[in-house]
Amino acid sequence: MAPSEGKVVTVGVTGASGAILAQAALRLLDADPRVAQVHLVVTETGLRLFAHELGIVAADPKQLPALITGTRTTKIEVLSNKDVGASIASGSYPVDAMVVIPCSMGTLAAIAGGTSDDLLARAADVVLKEGRRLVLAIRHAVQPYSSGKHAPRAAGRGRDHARHPVLLSSAEND
Repeated sequence: MAPSEGKVVTVGVTGASGAILAQAALRLLDADPRVAQVHLVVTETGLRLFAHELGIVAADPKQLPALITGTRTTKIEVLSNKDVGASIASGSYPVDAMVVIPCSMGTLAAIAGGTSDDLLARAADVVLKEGRRLVLAIRHAVQPYSSGKHAPRAAGRGRDHARHPVLLSSAEND
């Protein structure tokens, strides 16, 4: 299915607790016939999060979608977070929506501030500039100063933010 025949969604994964939420979102998007393509951008800390919380480690980034979803998928494409020249960094590329799940406070601050130091932040900025839907899934359990300050700023730039339920890593449960 060509991107013009279905929705194109970008999924960003950062290092905040909640890898299982990213996994569930990717599984749902992969199974949804209305979605033609998913662009997956995972930060370095997001990769550590998958390893720590779900035991998922991919020697080759191209293997990551299959490991995350548990199925062989052709719909999910992994893009390097360092590749700020990737397709999704351009407003002329047709992306219908973006979700950052989970969204760390650092990523929230970068998006709220409009910095584009990596692909994830750049793609979010492009989505906003083009008036497309951006959903940020920030942690509910912890509301540090940065969350209280940046979440309203992010929402003011046209973003939706959702606080996900308490999902504590094993280090926090000890």
